[in-house]
Amino acid sequence: MYELTLSADDARCKWLSYVDKRLSVAAEKVHGLRVSATIGSRHKVSFVCGDVYAEQFREEARQALCDVLAVGCKNEFLHDCFSHLPQSLASRTLVDAMCIFDAAADKKYLTDRLVLTAETCIDGCCDFRLKPLKRKWREAADLIKRHDAVIKDDEISTEFLRYLLGELPSSVGALSVVFCGCKTVLFDSQNHVLPSVDTVVQVDAYEEAMFNALCLNPSKVIVYGDGSEGCTEFVSLCKRVFPTEIR
Repeated sequence: MYELTLSADDARCKWLSYVDKRLSVAAEKVHGLRVSATIGSRHKVSFVCGDVYAEQFREEARQALCDVLAVGCKNEFLHDCFSHLPQSLASRTLVDAMCIFDAAADKKYLTDRLVLTAETCIDGCCDFRLKPLKRKWREAADLIKRHDAVIKDDEISTEFLRYLLGELPSSVGALSVVFCGCKTVLFDSQNHVLPSVDTVVQVDAYEEAMFNALCLNPSKVIVYGDGSEGCTEFVSLCKRVFPTEIR
């Protein structure tokens, strides 16, 4: 039998939840078993499957962990680098955009090198096994700090976001964003509900919507607002980056 245990502390529990969600689906497909436990501030989830499915399951686990490290760990790292900034939607979106922009390259780097052990600490991987990537991330953060107009000037930060988006493919035409209390629902131009891209890190509905807009890179955003302060901030930022319509 193939066994795999993954764990994370309270601060990175969202990362473990992301991996757990993906692997629970994979385990069900191969008739595997899942067990979870919490010991103090440490959360664990274990999976067991037949040896015949071991390589398939191990690869799915590796890919899920690479997603967490390439987006979640990088997001945490860059937020620490920019901790002096006011935590506005604009500054958080700047960090999100930097994560999305390089995610494919970072994930490839990790996929080529990451080896899963029978007991893998997700937070340990982030803290101790990503030094080359963290050097690259810090160089990018330091470059932006030296040219702090990218952060402090609305026009320049908008152009920076547009530049990053120009390097990303567009996967939807018009994107409709509907805010329902603390949740966000996304629709394409044919009124089909779009699955939300998991941010991996804990965010509010407005940052989640902006994160998805950046990933989808639509030709237009239509916002069905809820009149809240967060929605007003979202609309203001959205107008700077995308052609935006309010309904």
